[in-house]
Amino acid sequence: DMPLTVVQILWVNIIMDTFAAMAMASLPPSAEVMGDRPRPRDEFIITPAMARTIFTCGGVMVVVLLGMLFYWSFGSGEMTILQGGLTVEQLTVFFSTFVFLQFWNMFNAKGFETRHSVFTCLKGCREFFLILLAIAVGQVLIVELGGEVFRTVPLTWREWAEVICLTSLLA
Repeated sequence: DMPLTVVQILWVNIIMDTFAAMAMASLPPSAEVMGDRPRPRDEFIITPAMARTIFTCGGVMVVVLLGMLFYWSFGSGEMTILQGGLTVEQLTVFFSTFVFLQFWNMFNAKGFETRHSVFTCLKGCREFFLILLAIAVGQVLIVELGGEVFRTVPLTWREWAEVICLTSLLA
C-alpha cells in the first residue's frame, strides 16, 4: 500500500492549494511594505531567503515523513514491509503528521520576512485563523469518522497530542 490514498492526497491538495491561498489572501495588508524599495522588474520572484526557507521546510518534512516510514518498516525490530506492510494506525498517524506539518507551515508563510512574530498582528487575521481551525477540525473528523473511505482509524487523545505538538516543533 502507498502511504497516502488518492482521497487523502485530494484532502492534502485542498489544504495546500485552496485553503492556504484563502488564508494568505485574507491577511490584512502591511503598511510597512510601502517603506520597502521597489524591486527591479527583471528580479526573480523567489528571493534567496525564500528559497532557503522553502528548501529547509520541505527538507525537514521529507526527512520526518520518510523517517517515520523507515522506522516503522525497518527500525522497530521487525521488517513490516516483508510481513504485509504498515498498519492502518501507522498510516493514519503518517497522514495526520503530514497534514499538521502543512498546517504549521502556514504560520511560517504568514510570518515570512515580516520581521515580527506571527502572533504580533492578530487584528484582521480572523479569517486566517478560521481557515486553520477548519483544517484542524476537518483533519480530526476525517481521521475519526473517515474509516474505509479515507483509510483511517480513530486515534487516541495521546496520539493526537503527540502529532499536533511534535509537528508544531518541526514546522
